[in-house]
Amino acid sequence: SDLFRDHSGKLESAPEELLAEFRAMWEIQNTHGPLAARRLILSMTRSAEDILRLFQLAKRAHALDVDLVPLFETIHDLENASGILADLCAAPAYRAHLRRRGDVQEVMIGYSDSNKDGGYLAANWFLYRAQKDMSRVADECGIKLRLFHGKGGTIDRGGGASHRSLLAQPHAAPGGRIRITEQGEVISLKYSNPAIAQRNLEQLTSAVIAVQCLPIAEPVAAQLSRWEEHMNRLARLSLDSYQQLVYHTPEFAEYFWQATPIDLIEHLRLGSRPARRLQTADIRQLRAIPWVFAWTQSRHLLSAWYGVGHALEEFQRQEPGGLAALREMYQHWPFFQTLLDNAEVSLAKTELRIAAQYARLVRSQAVRDKIFGLIRREYDRSVRMVLKVSQRRALLDRQRVLAQSIQRRNPYVDPLNSLQIRFLARWRQASQKHRTETLRRLLALTVHGIAFGMKSTG
Repeated sequence: SDLFRDHSGKLESAPEELLAEFRAMWEIQNTHGPLAARRLILSMTRSAEDILRLFQLAKRAHALDVDLVPLFETIHDLENASGILADLCAAPAYRAHLRRRGDVQEVMIGYSDSNKDGGYLAANWFLYRAQKDMSRVADECGIKLRLFHGKGGTIDRGGGASHRSLLAQPHAAPGGRIRITEQGEVISLKYSNPAIAQRNLEQLTSAVIAVQCLPIAEPVAAQLSRWEEHMNRLARLSLDSYQQLVYHTPEFAEYFWQATPIDLIEHLRLGSRPARRLQTADIRQLRAIPWVFAWTQSRHLLSAWYGVGHALEEFQRQEPGGLAALREMYQHWPFFQTLLDNAEVSLAKTELRIAAQYARLVRSQAVRDKIFGLIRREYDRSVRMVLKVSQRRALLDRQRVLAQSIQRRNPYVDPLNSLQIRFLARWRQASQKHRTETLRRLLALTVHGIAFGMKSTG
């Protein structure tokens, strides 16, 4: 890889480490050429000042042949992204740096952390808006924007059908410039077979070309501003519902740590980074990948749909002709159609019968009943409202192959969940020194088997 990545918190806590990274980049470029180490991504970028301070460190290290890439990950940061880009363009020294870099500013947007922060529907909308607003600012500033999409393999981390996804987000590749991350299991599925790899690249390329060259469909062009206003309301409704559960319901954290195998996932160290940014039970410090993985393993898939039903139902109730407006958006707006279709897939893969067995691992019956009750009610509401808007009788009614695939996989995955629940309880009861290697390996096998069966590692 030609990139380095670090956290904005180091600008305060460890600026010398960032300086050392720039010096390492300079040495790599001197040895192997400028293309060998040409960008540094700053995660959790909060302001233009973060990038300007990073720029000063790059100057101190004489590493000016480097792209400084802000990464916007939370809902709040996505809302501020266009303003931060405008502030960077207004800084004379940094604008001169961009001219030396071909007037190209790369910006990375995070699908995983924005989803964990605000839920599926809100994250997708604020990602859409950030792309649109930053494209406008870039045009006003006379620079070329290149978006780097930090996606995962799962729907709640930006995964899904690549061609449809790009057509649904027309500002994803301004000027045809785009970068996309691909996760390990996705690389294997998409690129290990040459014919499949070629087909995947053709789909990506054709989608970018279509967005750049084909006119917007007439119904979309005529109604887009009104539909976007509707989406603003839907996103706020969904955001409030999701954050109320995850961050403002005191019992939720207890439910999460006990009703999912998150402690097992942390112990197995499946990811490339520690599961938590800080060693604390605060869910905000948990990274997005283990968050999604834990909900998928326990068959809740909460992060891929929670808040959708509440938003749709409240919009229908509050807006005169609300249901008709939602159906119109679904029929004619690719963004909204893809949004609901992906939620439908996640709802179809959710199995609350199995999730209820994980819920029994929660020691407090009051906590278990309250949180699982909230989850079940929102699941039922989401299924009902998605079907009502799409005017279908059952989930995946128009995706019969996928529905059949899920039905055929479940009889093999369900027993693995039962084994995991049984031995997870035993593993938790055992002291650290009495957790045998046999038990650890058995649980690891259930984790890998469920992940493969669900086609998701988070």
